[in-house]
Formats: sequence, structure tokens, C-alpha cells
Amino acid sequence: MHSAYNGKFRKALLGCGESIPAERAAMLCKEILGLDAVTATTAVELVERAADAAPDLVISVTDLPDGSAIDAVRELRGGGDTVPVVLLTRHTESNRRVAAFAAGADEYIVVPADATEIQMRIRALIRRCVWERETAAPEAEQRPEEPDLTGGVRVGDIVLVAETRTVTRAGTPVEMTPTEYGLLEFLMAHPRQVLSRQQILGAVWGPHHQGRDAVDTYIRYLRRKLDPLGPPAIHTKRGYGYVFDPEREA
Repeated sequence: MHSAYNGKFRKALLGCGESIPAERAAMLCKEILGLDAVTATTAVELVERAADAAPDLVISVTDLPDGSAIDAVRELRGGGDTVPVVLLTRHTESNRRVAAFAAGADEYIVVPADATEIQMRIRALIRRCVWERETAAPEAEQRPEEPDLTGGVRVGDIVLVAETRTVTRAGTPVEMTPTEYGLLEFLMAHPRQVLSRQQILGAVWGPHHQGRDAVDTYIRYLRRKLDPLGPPAIHTKRGYGYVFDPEREA
């Protein structure tokens, strides 16, 4: 379940690598920051978990077994993911710091460092993000509550109106690009069904499109737009594909 309700942070994704046992990292995250945690041990897994778990915060060591977390951050940002990212590193070179921020990291902390300082810097980042969400809330409250359902379809609290090509969730309009809209339209036409990446690719991009990564990328885009407004709507069925069900408990 995405945890970014009312601007609050509840879930973190931890990129542990081989430097600390995953269970220990999750326990420390809960004890120190009060956040539940999911973990990843590689850069590839970090990107996958960011899409699947929709965390409110990512904290990762830079050196992962299959590469640098900086590259993972660059991939997240390239896919439109705006989750706050904190990188912990043993590298002191200024060019590494510049590369991290250029990739999209929000904090870059050289360790070993005082534990209290690390905690305070992460909490300061969380406070900034919460403030940004809360200051944006009044604008959302002024939006219309329900669209005209003529020519529309509703699945759970998500409504798509084909005539106007508009989407709302819980009464809040959600801006969509043409590709995002087409993907959501296909998913909503097959609620609670397991859809393979190949099925989605053929329906939305055409039968001859070869870029299967496009499906995962645009699923991430939809999750980042829909999940802050309610429970996760798109669920990953590992080894099969995706299931659209905004009423299913995570």
C-alpha cells in the first residue's frame, strides 16, 4: 500500500548491498526513523522495488554488487519517478558528489559520519517533502469532485471518461499524457485480470513494438500519479505481468 497519504512518510526502500543484513537495516530504519522498510541488494532490484513498493523515501549505499546506486537513481528519474533519494557513500571525491546530484539524488552523505547527523539530515529532507505536499493540498481541495460519467468507466474510485479523455481518482483530476491514458484505458477495460507485458505492449503500443521496457516504465508513471490518491491500483504478478485492481488490499 502506498504510504504517501496526507503528505506523511511511512515506507522506505533501503538499498543495502552486501554491507549490512537486510533485516538489520529494516529494523534500524524502523527504530531510528519510524519508517517501515523494504530492501534491495542490487541496483536492478532497487529500481524494481521502487516501482513495485511505491516507497516514500529511498536510502541506499552507492556501491551495490551489480553497479552504482547513482545509475539506479538516474534510471528512476528518467522514468519520471520523483521519490526522494538519500545516498550513503564512502567516496569523498567531488566528482562523485556532482554525479549523484546530477542523477537526481536529494542527499549525498559520506560515511562513516556521526549517526545523529545522518538521522537529522534525513529527517530534514522528510520535513521538506512533507511541507511541499501539504502546501500543495489546498489546490487539490478546490478541484471538482466527480466528472460527468457519460461515456465513462469506473473501477473502484478511478473514473475514466472517454469523451473528454479525463481521469479522476477519488474526485481528484489526474493529468495524463496520451500514452499514459491509453495504458490506463486498457487496464481499466480488464480489471482484476492478469495481463502480460506482451498483451499490454500489443494493445497500447501496437503488435510490432519491441520495447517491452516501455510497459514497466509507463506502469511506474501511472503508479506515481494514482497511488498518492489511494491504495495501489496496479499490482505486479511476478513472472506473469500486472493486475489492475484499485480495491484490492496490498
